Amino acid sequence: MSSFANTVIPYYPALSTKFGSVTSAILFAKLEQLFIENSNKPFHKFLKPCEHKEYEKGESWIEELGMTETEFRTAFSKIGVAYKSKKKFDNSDDKFQGKCYCSYIDRIGRKTYYLINKELFDEK
Repeated sequence: MSSFANTVIPYYPALSTKFGSVTSAILFAKLEQLFIENSNKPFHKFLKPCEHKEYEKGESWIEELGMTETEFRTAFSKIGVAYKSKKKFDNSDDKFQGKCYCSYIDRIGRKTYYLINKELFDEK
């Protein structure tokens, strides 16, 4: 049972109503945990297990959340904006497009970074 202690993610039914998805509410809560741990600074996380030297077993989104890639991408699209490259992210005038989070893929480092829309959270 102790292995479950590190994987507890709070679930707030009101968020699933707000985002229109239980998986989005779960992902939102997990992102909040991670941003709190990282002092609201951007961080990288792998979508699925990979051969990257920084990947640690069990630490990818799909392993940690028990979602498929499609479920994760769909959930994230309801709460964030995903950029396919750092260049597209850098060239965007409205990086968050009114959403809570955004991510971009650093193709050189082969990592996906996640950012929080602090302005939106500070307003609320």
